[in-house]
Amino acid sequence: MLKNISFIISAPSGTGKSSLIQSFLKTNLGHNFRLITSYTTRNIRSEEIHGKDYFFISKSNFKKMIIEKNFLEYTYIFGNYYGTPLKNVNNQINNGFHILFDTDFYGMQKIKQYIPTSISVFILPPSLQELENRLKNRNNKKEIKKYTNLKIRINQAKIDVQFCNKYDFILVNENFNQTLNDFKCIISIKKFQLLKYKQYIKNIINQILKN
Repeated sequence: MLKNISFIISAPSGTGKSSLIQSFLKTNLGHNFRLITSYTTRNIRSEEIHGKDYFFISKSNFKKMIIEKNFLEYTYIFGNYYGTPLKNVNNQINNGFHILFDTDFYGMQKIKQYIPTSISVFILPPSLQELENRLKNRNNKKEIKKYTNLKIRINQAKIDVQFCNKYDFILVNENFNQTLNDFKCIISIKKFQLLKYKQYIKNIINQILKN
C-alpha cells in the first residue's frame, strides 16, 4: 500500500470541506487522486448527481449493506446513514490511485486501522458565528429548517471540534484559496515523505549493508 497515499478529511457541516475536496481534485496535484464516493440515505439535493456526490439509497438497502459488511466504516448522523464502501476503496488502491476520504472522527479511526499510513486532516471554521452564517447561506434551506434552525448542526460541530487534536493536521478555512493552497502543501510534503523518501532511505540502507 506504500505506492498509494490516503488522506482522510473531516470537518463540521458547513465548513467548506466538500468544496475544498472538489477544487483540489481539479488541480494538477489532484489528478491522480480519487474521492471515495460514500453511500447515504438522505435525500438528493437539486445540484447533486447520484454516483458522483453520493450513492443515494434507501435505509433498508443501507442496513442490508451493513449486514453484508460492505462498508469500511459508516455512521448515523442528522437522521441519515453515511458509509464508505469497502469494495470501492480496494478497487482504487488496486488501480494505483491515491485516495481521499470524506468522513467523521470515528470513520477516520476505522480507516486508519485499515490503512495505517493514512494522513488525517481536520478543517475548522474561523468561528462558530461564521459557521452558522455559512449554513444559513446554503441553497437547501428547507433541510436546515428541518433540523431546528441549525441547532443540531451547530451542536454537532462543537462535538466534532473536540476531536480535532486527534488529527495529523488542522486547517482553518477562513480564506478558501489559502486553505486550498495549505492543503496542497500538506499533500505534496506527505507524498514526498511516504513515497520518494522511504524509497530513498531504503536504497541507502541496502547500499550500506552490501558493503
